[in-house]
Amino acid sequence: MSYFEAGGQQFAPLPEGVTPTALVQGMYHDTGYFGPAPCAGAKIMKWVDVDFTDVDGVAQVEHGFRGRPIMAVLVFAGSLAWVDSNSKTTLDALKTNTRYTITMPGGTSYDGCKLIRPEPGKYFNLSGGVVQVVPCLFMQLSETN
Repeated sequence: MSYFEAGGQQFAPLPEGVTPTALVQGMYHDTGYFGPAPCAGAKIMKWVDVDFTDVDGVAQVEHGFRGRPIMAVLVFAGSLAWVDSNSKTTLDALKTNTRYTITMPGGTSYDGCKLIRPEPGKYFNLSGGVVQVVPCLFMQLSETN
């Protein structure tokens, strides 16, 4: 099973063909049912213009790493009390100032990540339980922790 892991918190993939009875209490990452699967964007680099005397035009040199966006939709399923408690605790832990490693479901790891923006979670009632869906934007701010 390929997990999405952020800061030591592990999220299992949503089961195929999500149904009200398929979700047991737990933390999941979306695979396409409520939103997209976890994905990482391209590196954002700082570019510096370089002028050469007596040469027309400007050259650009890649100067430094500026970040990499990582998007994941986190899903919390269980009773209302469990979902509220665990989603708050988990997101508060991921919002801390420390930088941590994110491991994508395919196994690729990114060091130096931080939760930049969790969207407000949407709640769904599924067969006596509650599901909260939280789209999150992480940013790899450096290439080391």
